[in-house]
Amino acid sequence: MINTLAQRRDCVSDNKKAALAFNAIDYDKSVVNDQEQALTLLMCDIVDSTRMSVELSAQEMRSLLIAYYTTCAQQIDHNHGRMIQCVGDGVLAVFDKESATDVNALNAAITATELTQQIPESLQSHSYIHRKVSVRVCVASGLGIPIYSVPMGQELIFGQLPFIASRLQQAAKPNTVIFNALAAKLIGSRLNLVKLGSLHLRGFAQRVRAWTLDTNHQPDCSTAVFTDRVYRQHCAHGIA
Repeated sequence: MINTLAQRRDCVSDNKKAALAFNAIDYDKSVVNDQEQALTLLMCDIVDSTRMSVELSAQEMRSLLIAYYTTCAQQIDHNHGRMIQCVGDGVLAVFDKESATDVNALNAAITATELTQQIPESLQSHSYIHRKVSVRVCVASGLGIPIYSVPMGQELIFGQLPFIASRLQQAAKPNTVIFNALAAKLIGSRLNLVKLGSLHLRGFAQRVRAWTLDTNHQPDCSTAVFTDRVYRQHCAHGIA
């Protein structure tokens, strides 16, 4: 226990040294690219997961999350994305493998649609689940800087994009997909998108335009390729 002022001062000093050391190691041993890249992010979480964690035993919650992560990983990988972070029930995936940015956005949208259908079915098959299971999914396109952190063992995305995606995902209704303006622009008429209007998101001074998806509409996978130059022009014009 820290009782004296001197002990507290030493503790703070040690914490600062540890933080500085970690930051130095983090950047020295990370694959760093300071160039912004065209990315499409997908974020997903389980509605009322906190309440479920209270109602279920630790073993049941563990089994539930393993099934959830497995379904997410399979669908993301199948549609040419990669799942880069899992925190609690929050999943973050990035789609940037294709040279055509609109194809990445469409792949993310198809994945999001599949997750809203397959995750509830998968999780509700567990005998200890006695409530309706829903997810919220966001697909957001824009510019970001990806870094692979060796000490943390995961990929990180820097820039405004992950924050927009996180705030939009929180605004999504259960078992729906929400899109930012650029993702909706890239997808175009290949999915039936309905405009939600401009949303006030915490931390953003300006409202952010959002769309949602009619999941009963089947995707049209024909593509009209967006070049990187056109993509950046859309970003420059404030299509968030």
